[in-house]
Amino acid sequence: SNISSTLQFEITDLSPPDVEVIYPTGNESLRNDVIIQWNATDNSNTILITIKYSPNNGATWHKIVENTENDGEYKWNTSGLEDGKNYLIEISAMDSAGNIGKDYSNKFTVDNTEPTLEITKPVVGRLYMFDRQIIPVIGNKAVIVGKITVEVEANDATSGMGKVEFYIDGKYKKEDTSSPYKWVWDERIFGKHTIKVVAYDKAGNKISREVEVFIVNFL
Repeated sequence: SNISSTLQFEITDLSPPDVEVIYPTGNESLRNDVIIQWNATDNSNTILITIKYSPNNGATWHKIVENTENDGEYKWNTSGLEDGKNYLIEISAMDSAGNIGKDYSNKFTVDNTEPTLEITKPVVGRLYMFDRQIIPVIGNKAVIVGKITVEVEANDATSGMGKVEFYIDGKYKKEDTSSPYKWVWDERIFGKHTIKVVAYDKAGNKISREVEVFIVNFL
C-alpha cells in the first residue's frame, strides 16, 4: 500500500447571514426619530450592518448608515425627508467572509407635516342662537345663545387624519375620529370662554386652533 502526503485546504464560507427587518415592516406612518430594528445571525462572530432607505418604492436608494455594529437597532432621523407613502428600508448584513444577506420592509409612510385645521363654527363676529347663525356682530368674539355645534375642517394628505379633540378653557371635552369633525357644546354656562380644537394625523403630527366666545346657556 501507499499513503499520499498530507495536503491542507480551507473550506470557504459561502453562506450569507440571515437577516430580518423587524421595524418598520410596512403600513406604518412615521415621523421625526424612528428606531429601525432588525435581527441578523451568521456562523461568523462578526457581522456589519448597512441600512438604506428608498423614497420611491425601490427606484433609488440612499444610505442611512454603513458598516455599523449588529446590535439590532438604529435611530433614524426622518425630519429632513420629503413626505411620501412609498418608503422602503433595506438591511444588509455582511459576515467576515464578505457574504451579504439582505431583507426589505414593505412600504411605509413618512409624514413630518402637520395637518390643516380650521374652525368653521362658531366664527368670530357672528351671533348664534340655538345652534343657528343669525347676524354679524361687532367684536373679536363669537356670541352664542343656547347650545352650539363646534364644527371643524381637518385634513392630512399624506398619512391621513387620526382624530380631533375639543377643549373648553383648556379642559378636554370630546374627541371625534371621523369626518365631519364636530361636537355639540350644551351645558349651563355663561360668560367669556375659549374653544380650542387639536387635530392629529396618523403619524402623530398635531395642530391647534382657538376661538374666543361669549356664551349664554341657562337651559
